[in-house]
Order: sequence, then structure tokens, then C-alpha cells
Amino acid sequence: MHTYRIIVGDDGGDGHNMKDDFVFQTTHKEEVVLKGYREAVRISGVSLGGVKAKHVLCEDFDDNKVSSEVIDILTELGVDWSFSEYGIEPGKTGHLTPQDVAFLFLEMAKTQIEGFEYVQVDDPPTINNFNMGYGCYSL
Repeated sequence: MHTYRIIVGDDGGDGHNMKDDFVFQTTHKEEVVLKGYREAVRISGVSLGGVKAKHVLCEDFDDNKVSSEVIDILTELGVDWSFSEYGIEPGKTGHLTPQDVAFLFLEMAKTQIEGFEYVQVDDPPTINNFNMGYGCYSL
């Protein structure tokens, strides 16, 4: 298993200075996870930031809304929304929490990586980092 910290929010502290860290263990190495995510972005046209796409989620502060169109696109791609804290459903508008953003990153990668599995962990060993989701915070 490979362990990664996904940093959601303003990791640099130069904007709203809000962030959360989520740690996951995965079956695949960082390069494979990133390649899977980028391929999912290319196919779907949906990004969590850092990769250009037609639809970029959580790009600006207080930007955590997800259109029904994007939810349907990602559902068709193969994203399993069971991780959603607010119960995102196809055909409906939804909102992403910071934790949802971390899970969605991995779910998008999973759609493109055969045999990819992940689990959230509380007490991590050595970890690698991914950063996204600046705009899913509000005051």
C-alpha cells in the first residue's frame, strides 16, 4: 500500500488560509494515481484544479457547488458518490465538502485505473501530498 496526504484548500496560506488534510492508503503509486486522475479529467472535462478543463470545481473561495450536469458527467465516467457527506445524487445539484473533494480526486482516478482501491487512514506512516479544492470553503 502507498500512503498519501491530500491537502484540500489553501496550502500556501496566501489566500483564505483554510485547509484540511486527508490521508489515504492506495494500491497504486503516485505517478499512476496522477495519470489516472488526469485521464479522467481529459475524458470528462471536469477538474478539481491544477489541470485545465471545461468544468473546474472549487477553484475560487466559497465555490463548492456542483451542477447537476457535472454530477451526471462524473457519474457516467464511473464515480461512486457514496462518499458524499451531503448525499450527492445524479440529476441534482450538490455541494462538496473538503473531505468530498479528497474522495472525488481518488474516485476520478479509480475510473481509469484497473484494480485501484483506497482507504482513508487516521494514523499515517510516511506520506506523499496532493493539493486541491481551494474554493470549497466559506466563512
